[in-house]
Amino acid sequence: FILAEKFVLNTEEFVVLKKLSTWIKGTMNNQNGTIHVTNQRIVFCARNRWKTLLGGALLDMIWRSKKIRFQVKISDIEKISTYKYMGVKTHFRITEKGEEAKNYRLVFNGNDEFTGWAKSNGFTIEKEQN
Repeated sequence: FILAEKFVLNTEEFVVLKKLSTWIKGTMNNQNGTIHVTNQRIVFCARNRWKTLLGGALLDMIWRSKKIRFQVKISDIEKISTYKYMGVKTHFRITEKGEEAKNYRLVFNGNDEFTGWAKSNGFTIEKEQN
């Protein structure tokens, strides 16, 4: 069991966008939490399992998780793409640079805000074919 690092802003870092989010890790493996987009990185913090059992959405508005599950420096992002899951909700895929690059699939409300942020940071959001 590894204790996750807590999300704390670095020096000269500020949050640009913060949304409740779901990290799609696999077909039946999703994790609810919060996506923090800062001027330096994208950070996903998982929601505490107790909050999920106690009625997560209401508690999340009051008490958001700060346990980092993944983070990507903006400079390490190769591309951001979108696809529609089952033809309905837009999901974002954030792909890192490099040979062993990971990619993270996220879904959240605020697609226009995130798209605007991505474009203002020089990313062209590609639409994937499903």
